[in-house]
Amino acid sequence: MSTLLISAPHLAFKIIATGVSLPPDRVESSTLDRKLNKPVGYVEQRSGVRHRYHATADANQAELAAAALHDALERHGINPSSIDLLISASAIAYQALPCTAVHILKIAGLAPRIAGFDINSSCVSFISALQVAAGLLNAGTYQRIAIVSADLASRGIDWNDEEIFTDLR
Repeated sequence: MSTLLISAPHLAFKIIATGVSLPPDRVESSTLDRKLNKPVGYVEQRSGVRHRYHATADANQAELAAAALHDALERHGINPSSIDLLISASAIAYQALPCTAVHILKIAGLAPRIAGFDINSSCVSFISALQVAAGLLNAGTYQRIAIVSADLASRGIDWNDEEIFTDLR
């Protein structure tokens, strides 16, 4: 067994655009209070969240991700052909194979030459993707990287288990 410890200089990068796409169903915290049989204000007081968005049964996280990507590109006037890597950073993959990034690239209509891969490391997926992207940019491997994070967490909630809401502790 061996261990390798490495260090690197500070990695510089610049976030040049952000985009968003939300499912249509807005759920108020008061609705969750009733669903969980809690007093009014319970969920918002503990989480600081007034409302959330829940996806319908037929929603597709890759479609939401592609819409968020287009939103970022359009709002900031970025040519889609300037992207040379797409990283999908989600807690749960759309499917095992091919990776979610491939689905996002196809749905978004981006060039087939654009590389893509997934980073699925639960709640820290986006931060992990940001660190990987910074390293790849600083190494000169890629010039412009899009990171897209899309999860449909509302589908996996067991409404009988309050502990699933880690933000309510």
